[in-house]
Amino acid sequence: MLRLPMDEMGASMGFFGTLIGWDQQLDAWNAALANDLVVNASPELKRELANRLVIIQQQVQGRAAGTPNQILEDLSRRTRIVQMNFVALACNSLGIPPRLRRAEFQNVSNPYRSDSESSRGRLPSCLLDLARRYGPIASWPGNEERENFSRWTKDYSASNDRESEEPDRILAEMARLVRDPPSSQPQEQRGPWHIIKRS
Repeated sequence: MLRLPMDEMGASMGFFGTLIGWDQQLDAWNAALANDLVVNASPELKRELANRLVIIQQQVQGRAAGTPNQILEDLSRRTRIVQMNFVALACNSLGIPPRLRRAEFQNVSNPYRSDSESSRGRLPSCLLDLARRYGPIASWPGNEERENFSRWTKDYSASNDRESEEPDRILAEMARLVRDPPSSQPQEQRGPWHIIKRS
């Protein structure tokens, strides 16, 4: 099994790095760290990462990248190791470190190339290495367990909408009670399931 000094790793080495397995080790390392971050990420952080993924794709591909929704939908169809390498790229771009203290994301030139049998095969050893060096880390859910990046922005917006609507709902209810106070006399409870007959 190939062992590399992760703390001293640098950027991808291109063809030679692929040949000796260096790039694949980087791919697995980043995927494991990014997966751990995503599993524990807040909705706010996910939204920030999704926005950065859109910016990265627009910078690299220009108009060919499509709309923000198309970009996120395309990334949502990719395998998890590709997705997590994109997340690592976004984290590096934003200056967000891994959740594990003292661990670092590594530079990978092309996340699309990270889904290789060699990279996937290195994930178990990377997870063990990370756990030994830095402490407990989230388990890998499987390469077919994809993230829906489109929901990262929608879930955040929906939760924020609910929070912003709550004070308005309370104020509206208070105004209704002032305008139409409840009767002090007990009211007869009625429902659609019965008919009250009066004698």
